Amino acid sequence: MDTNTSDVIDLLMPKTEGMVMDLVKAAGVDISPWSINKNGGLVKTPRANPNYVYEWSFGGVIEPTVFCVWHGSLSVQNESIVYEDNLREFALKLDRIAIDRYKPDDVRSRARSQAKRARNFDSLLQKAYRKSQAVRVILLKGNINDEIEIAIKASKVDYRLLDSENWFIHNYTNENGSFLMVRGIPKEVNEIYEEEVGSNLYEDQFSEAASPQKVNSISSSFNRSAEKRNIVLSRSAGICEYCGIRGFITSSQSIYLETHHVVPLAKNGPDIEWNMVALCPNDHRKAHFSEDRESIRNVLIAKLKSIYPQASLQLDLLNSNMNQQVEVV
Repeated sequence: MDTNTSDVIDLLMPKTEGMVMDLVKAAGVDISPWSINKNGGLVKTPRANPNYVYEWSFGGVIEPTVFCVWHGSLSVQNESIVYEDNLREFALKLDRIAIDRYKPDDVRSRARSQAKRARNFDSLLQKAYRKSQAVRVILLKGNINDEIEIAIKASKVDYRLLDSENWFIHNYTNENGSFLMVRGIPKEVNEIYEEEVGSNLYEDQFSEAASPQKVNSISSSFNRSAEKRNIVLSRSAGICEYCGIRGFITSSQSIYLETHHVVPLAKNGPDIEWNMVALCPNDHRKAHFSEDRESIRNVLIAKLKSIYPQASLQLDLLNSNMNQQVEVV
């Protein structure tokens, strides 16, 4: 086992309570439905909404996908932090408990609810795997029940932590539902493109290979550090940091994303990695011109704060100083 990787697992140990809704929001998922109950009325305490707070997975479709994973389930393989499990198999075990007429009613009810959560987790996992999509992980620490206690009582979570790194599903077995999730290493990039492309793995709108028209259409009125752009592109691992979809492959076989200053240079945003993200071209345009650009900026700032907590105060100050004028691109 690699000592440095083991140390990283120790650093990922959750040490603060961390409310589920807050962490899901920080991951970029819309939490406004938490404020509404099944009858359409307002929920007094959204953070405690039972329709969401007990779920094991969130988001998906056009939002980031977020999974809740026990920290104690992490392990090391080939110097990478991984999570292996089988939620489909777990759902079947719960099904058997739910239909066992000799089990108490509360146990059968809990088994039905947990089986549904396990299948939601499995469904989102399959979709992310098929799309080679990045996912976010909320790590949990507390008292997890033993196999013999399944559905008898709920596991107790004491602490939660949203991992700042993206995770990727490297394997999903259709026959039985087993999977392998790896921290920070995209499956396709790692297996296909890294050896072929090498140091030219990524390019953006300011790379030499990019079309001059494309560069001019974005702007060249501000100096942009190539070093900082490369840091951001490498950090993204070729995955759009808003929607989680991998960038397209260029004619030079690099992965293309566009670097974006979350607080624009024209608004005194610094040209530094903690104010920059890598976006697919569609999300880059949306970040500048969409009617939802303010909410997109807030999601991106939350993501940057989770990666660079030391820059949280600066990001909050810059964001608060943003006026309502149309951004100069």
